[in-house]
Amino acid sequence: MRKVGIEHEFFVLSKQDAVPSKSMILKLFNLLRAYGFNEYIKKDNLTLSKDYCGGYVAISNDFCTHILEIAFPPVEELSEFEKMFKEVITVVDECLCKSDLYRLKASYLEVPDNEIIFVENSRFDFFNSRKSKKNKYYEQFPTTKIVSTQFDFNVNNSHIIYKNLNKLYSFEYFLTVFNNDKHCRLRHLIWRDSFEKEYFYNGFIDLDVLSYDDYLRKFNMHETVRDYSYVSPRNENRIEFRSSPSCNEINQILYFAKLRNCIIDIIEIGEEIPTVTSKEFFDYCEFKIVNHKKLNRLIAILEKYFVSCTSSTEIRRAN
Repeated sequence: MRKVGIEHEFFVLSKQDAVPSKSMILKLFNLLRAYGFNEYIKKDNLTLSKDYCGGYVAISNDFCTHILEIAFPPVEELSEFEKMFKEVITVVDECLCKSDLYRLKASYLEVPDNEIIFVENSRFDFFNSRKSKKNKYYEQFPTTKIVSTQFDFNVNNSHIIYKNLNKLYSFEYFLTVFNNDKHCRLRHLIWRDSFEKEYFYNGFIDLDVLSYDDYLRKFNMHETVRDYSYVSPRNENRIEFRSSPSCNEINQILYFAKLRNCIIDIIEIGEEIPTVTSKEFFDYCEFKIVNHKKLNRLIAILEKYFVSCTSSTEIRRAN
């Protein structure tokens, strides 16, 4: 297993199902301090941290009061992460309850913009200044409506990963079908329609990049496409998967961490993978069609390398 860092976002609401006030969040953070979490300075928001496994767990209020993020230190064994997650989420749930709040197990929340309570963040001006578009799934503040669980892996053969980024997106297609959740699909559609102009939505093309610097140059010059923000190289030896909806249970997080790790293995091995266009990807997200031939090929590849992939029969039956 590669070293992996995991960030877990989730919604929090009051027991009356309203977005929390700032005072409720401050109460929550004060309660967390009693469990050894200490405040440290972060540019955009209030963050608490606690030492764990040679690193630290950070809990922050992300962009608005109704979203919390827990960032875990990188681990080489998922058993280390599992132990941390269970300890931390138990404490968080207890402190939420004492603050008259609860953790909503969902990856999408339809909250009106006029009810959002923002926390200090440098991204606010960017989102607030945008002109509303007529796109069907456009959101003025998309990051307030969706949450995710993100996986950041160390990679040894980064040049192979960069050159095959478009093939990683074939598995993004598979995982969206696999998840079979309308909110997972809606997440992708919101990003597509909310960032039509800032990112060039053209498709999962072959980038033909061999290094991180090369990737950044093409990305910043818009030679690449918006969709590549789903799977993002973070430096010369790290790649982050950002597309997954928020995993509600520890077993889901562990499963997808193993699955993502296996997908990197498949890319490095050089397995022949069918490429998926962004049109195919978003057609499925909009409940249109599925390319069964490509989907079945992706299932066969995962069944070959990933012994825990036991749901392929269900996928075929569902589609």
